[in-house]
Amino acid sequence: MSVFRTAQPFGRPAKVPPVPVSAPVGTRTFRLVDATPADWLLCVELDATGADIDGTIVKVAKTRELQRTHQDGQVDTLGRLHTFDRSLLQVVSRSGVSETWDIVPPFQAGDQIQAEQVVYSGASDGSDPITLQDKDRASRAWTVLD
Repeated sequence: MSVFRTAQPFGRPAKVPPVPVSAPVGTRTFRLVDATPADWLLCVELDATGADIDGTIVKVAKTRELQRTHQDGQVDTLGRLHTFDRSLLQVVSRSGVSETWDIVPPFQAGDQIQAEQVVYSGASDGSDPITLQDKDRASRAWTVLD
């Protein structure tokens, strides 16, 4: 039995490669090139062997929890004001006391990112919305720096 659906023109199905079992439909693998201080990461797409597909750099939005744009200047339910400095460190203030937060572990060049195509990631580069988004919502978080 062939893993391809057989297809022919004029009503016969075309040959379509199977969807890899290891990745959900729509998930693509990227290598982080630059963790610029923004709501997105600069990445190159990888093939199944881990090699760059064509070397084109694309923007992959960070998870919504790690983006700064929708949090900057907002007060959360605990009454803490969230602001960001140029290096993307988050400054959280309440009653005159400030804490500096950072993403841990940090994004680093060479990290592999699993991303998916989304309608709205919450991130924009100023001209176009970014429609690829990091799927990993569990391994990184904001944490207080000592």
